[in-house]
Amino acid sequence: MGIIVAFLLNNKGLEKNWLFYVDGQRSLQDCLINRFAWHNAKLLLDWYHLQKKIHTQLFKALYKSDQRDKILNALSLYAWYGLVEQATKFIDRIEIENIKKQEELDILKGYFQRNQDIIPNYEMRHRLGLRNSSNRGEKQNDLLFAQSLV
Repeated sequence: MGIIVAFLLNNKGLEKNWLFYVDGQRSLQDCLINRFAWHNAKLLLDWYHLQKKIHTQLFKALYKSDQRDKILNALSLYAWYGLVEQATKFIDRIEIENIKKQEELDILKGYFQRNQDIIPNYEMRHRLGLRNSSNRGEKQNDLLFAQSLV
């Protein structure tokens, strides 16, 4: 964290808004908010991680691939537009004959509810030319790490 603060301060970072792209890990979110509360830092749930969570939980929770794909597409659309309440209601309406493990759907519903404050309208951000993911930074991390192994 010290390195991040030093970098931001050295590069006139106080003049800018700070937006951290995070996954659903609550400890990381809490750490960032606590450490950077003095600058009113904001969090945004990384689109890649939200999409991955939806996909993973639905594959654990549902039986049939054709139904699962339809549900996945619909739920991803709600998520893309930041419609958390509609997404959780949609999860509740999944037909019982499609459900293999209800607890996996409950986990997904809880994920949406816990993160609703940091799930934006990704479509609007996309149209405005704003980023929805930290994938560039993560790729650079991968490259630096791989380079350090050589």
